[in-house]
This record gives sequence, C-alpha cells and structure tokens, in this order.
Amino acid sequence: MKSKPDNYNRGEDAYNWKGDWVGETGLHRWVSRNKPKPKVCEQCNKQPPKDLANISGQYKRDVSDFEWLCRKCHMESDGRLERLHKIDKRGVNNPNYKHGKRCGVNG
Repeated sequence: MKSKPDNYNRGEDAYNWKGDWVGETGLHRWVSRNKPKPKVCEQCNKQPPKDLANISGQYKRDVSDFEWLCRKCHMESDGRLERLHKIDKRGVNNPNYKHGKRCGVNG
C-alpha cells in the first residue's frame, strides 16, 4: 500500500475540507482522530468507552463538545435507556408478544 507523502494536505488545508458544513458522520470521524480515547468512560469512570457522544446536541467542530462514553452512559444521557424500559413495560419485549399483537388477546 502506498503511504501518503509528508506534504499531504490534512485538516483545513485539504481540498475537500468542509469546515462547519460537515455532516454528523464526518464530524464523528474528525473528533475521533483529534480527541484521544481514554481508558475509562468519562462519566462513570468504570467501563471502557465505546461511543463518542455529543454534549450540546449542536454538533460543533469542537472536540470539547464531545465525550467518550460507555454504552450504558451514552444511552442514559440520550434518554434511550429510559425509552427502552418504557417499551419493555408495555410488553413489546414480552416473549408472548408477536407481530404487534399480544398472543391470546383480540385486537
């Protein structure tokens, strides 16, 4: 595989630099290259981090607006864990629940 020349343009000097017009995927890639991944989650300080989470929800090109989190902390901060528990309480994850209807119940 060919290696990039030493004078290869990266960052703002690259021909395809989008600045603040970057999408979420491109921004996550940029932050993951520019924000070192710690050994433990930045919130719980227990589990190894798996996700790069945006703090403000504004997706700015600012590494301080992102944090490395374990999956549980990321789901809690996004509210996904609470929504998942609500779904379970309604019976969606119930083994007797199939194809949108509860077995044995008309409707």
